[in-house]
Amino acid sequence: MSQSLFHSRPMRIAVIGAGPAGFYTAEELLKGPVEARVDLFDRLFAPYGLVRYGVAPDHPKTKLVTSRFDRVAGDERVRFLGGIEIGQDIRVEQLRTAYDAIVVTTGAETSRMLNIPGEDLPHCHHAIDFVSWYNGHPEYTDRRFDLSGDTAVIIGNGNVAIDLARILAKPTDTLAPTDIARHALDALGKSQVQNIIVLGRRGPAQASFTRAELMELQDLAWIDPAELDLNEESRVELDKDTQGQKIFTLFEGFPSIPPQGRNITFRWLRSPVEIIENGVRVALNTLHGDAGDQKVLGTEQREEIPCGLVLKSIGYFGQALPGLPFDENLGIIPNHEGRVEGHPGVYVAGWIKRGPSGLIGHNKRCAVDTVSAIWKDLEDLVHAETTKQRPLDLSGAISWADWQGIAEREAAQGFKVTRYP
Repeated sequence: MSQSLFHSRPMRIAVIGAGPAGFYTAEELLKGPVEARVDLFDRLFAPYGLVRYGVAPDHPKTKLVTSRFDRVAGDERVRFLGGIEIGQDIRVEQLRTAYDAIVVTTGAETSRMLNIPGEDLPHCHHAIDFVSWYNGHPEYTDRRFDLSGDTAVIIGNGNVAIDLARILAKPTDTLAPTDIARHALDALGKSQVQNIIVLGRRGPAQASFTRAELMELQDLAWIDPAELDLNEESRVELDKDTQGQKIFTLFEGFPSIPPQGRNITFRWLRSPVEIIENGVRVALNTLHGDAGDQKVLGTEQREEIPCGLVLKSIGYFGQALPGLPFDENLGIIPNHEGRVEGHPGVYVAGWIKRGPSGLIGHNKRCAVDTVSAIWKDLEDLVHAETTKQRPLDLSGAISWADWQGIAEREAAQGFKVTRYP
């Protein structure tokens, strides 16, 4: 195919998923060597993906990136098509007859499993369920979390675990001015949870929190000094890790007794082995190996932690898209530099491409790399033959104008709209 085709008409590109990776991809496509028309699909009525439904409500500055996304969606060369689920409402095969290229940016919308007994007990939940619930995701508004017990256990040592702990611990009057979902604010206001325990399978020197996240806990957290004992290899690791040193210094600065009211603490070198009726059973671990390459070894020693709520924050996981390959181990669509294996003209960007790693801004570089692959393939892309069949029926899609009306309602009432219309 000659590139000259796209000098006679715009290139048509479908981007599946209107989260950060989708918007960054659309933005980059508009800068290309040929004129492009981008249709930005999302199965939900609202755009922004992780920014809207994943970022904690008390982190409004992180959400300011939506103003950049709004400029992209406002470009006359871009259409937002909400409320359309690719694979259900429209098949990938149909898209391939209507577009010159497809970019999948659906992210990671499920969670990894612990694969231990009791994981299906009613007081055990995925982190993404709780996060989506307090952020007003329309598919999670009816979830119920038992907040009647005095203790909650969070399994995981990343920033999402910190978000969960902070939302559980914060007074609701400090959450009320945020865009937290009304149903969540009401439930948290009645919560009896006082003690939040964050579990890590490795030690404090290997925790993957950011310093900024930890600093927000200074009036809420405490640590038993015994939890900060390090083996020699972990001390060597810290000596070579400036950021790790700063984080460990923050841990050392937390009080050794619980503050008044709701509080957060950390326990390390523990792995859950069973969710039990009124708590979680953990194995005590040790670290073995050279500095920088230490492995976790479980012991036969067990500990039971009574609690009424368990939240598993052990990593997000992608979902298969009907009609495309999927790696069940990694939770991604198999690809080479963004090109979907065995499917010319289909690409991926964001977490569904590389796995759930990095912050929102990291999706920008990922999108740039994928779009670069599209331009390199320009001569080989088979253009869409829309004249060979009836064009796609997109009349039922939620438009950008529809979304702007919803956003105005949210601004007026101070809460997210969780249903449409």
